[in-house]
Amino acid sequence: MVDARIRRGRITAIDTRAALTQTGGLKMISHLGAPKLPYKDNKASNNPPGERLRVFQDAKVRFHGQPVAVVVTTTLEAAQYGAGLIKVDYDAEKPSTDLDKAAADKPTE
Repeated sequence: MVDARIRRGRITAIDTRAALTQTGGLKMISHLGAPKLPYKDNKASNNPPGERLRVFQDAKVRFHGQPVAVVVTTTLEAAQYGAGLIKVDYDAEKPSTDLDKAAADKPTE
């Protein structure tokens, strides 16, 4: 798994060249090639406020450590090594710890 290194913002580029030269059937999945999934929002009144995390569905980074890519290969070791070679560029935004303000200040796509 490749995790976001910023706390909030947008992914501007993912460089997989070094990772994809490795052996072991290496593939990388991110928002750039993942299938778009038919998420349906659950608007029940007992759900907490906020939005559902839609992994690999857009370039938004909502929190530090958010999965932004995953490496698939024949062994765990090769996948971990490949994930370490992936470089992600970001357009970072100021994070917010105020949930009401954060909902109003959502980053743009």
